[in-house]
Amino acid sequence: MLIAATAGGLAFGRPFWRYVLWGDYAYLGVADAWLYAQPVSGRDPVKYWVVAALLYGQPFLASWTFALIPMRLMHPRPPRRRLAGQPGMTAACATAVGLFYYYLASVPEIYAVSGPHRFYESVRSDLCYGRWAECIAPAILVAWSISALGGNWKPEAGWIDRLGRLLAFAWLLMAAAAHTIAFPWTN
Repeated sequence: MLIAATAGGLAFGRPFWRYVLWGDYAYLGVADAWLYAQPVSGRDPVKYWVVAALLYGQPFLASWTFALIPMRLMHPRPPRRRLAGQPGMTAACATAVGLFYYYLASVPEIYAVSGPHRFYESVRSDLCYGRWAECIAPAILVAWSISALGGNWKPEAGWIDRLGRLLAFAWLLMAAAAHTIAFPWTN
């Protein structure tokens, strides 16, 4: 399952490698003034690679996080009540809810801006662009806070829950990097 999730992350992240390696930003269909207005040699290298990691890393994190949900639900698994208290599973479900909310809120706006003829390209560009961490990090923090305050925080020693927690911390780190280093004007 993780191999298939990695393939999904590669498929969604492929347009960004063309930009990162060859500077082919026209392939993305994304208008970000700082990223694309300057030549590669004139950019701040730290900020450049942070933005590249944000753009390319989010599809991988999303595909791996979504793969955790069916992996955790396969047998053998703990009872559902115990499963709901695992921070890794809680973070994976919060990620799914955060991305669902992001697209529920943005698709009508994309349709209104692009119109019916360019809707598919605009959704594909927005899907690949992925400023997802802004919606996912708060969802993870709220879900973990509710779980901890409700006394339902029961981490499991297994690798699937640990991987879920690691991916959740990666989402939180990406959101922090997006707001402080990469896109500070969105604060």
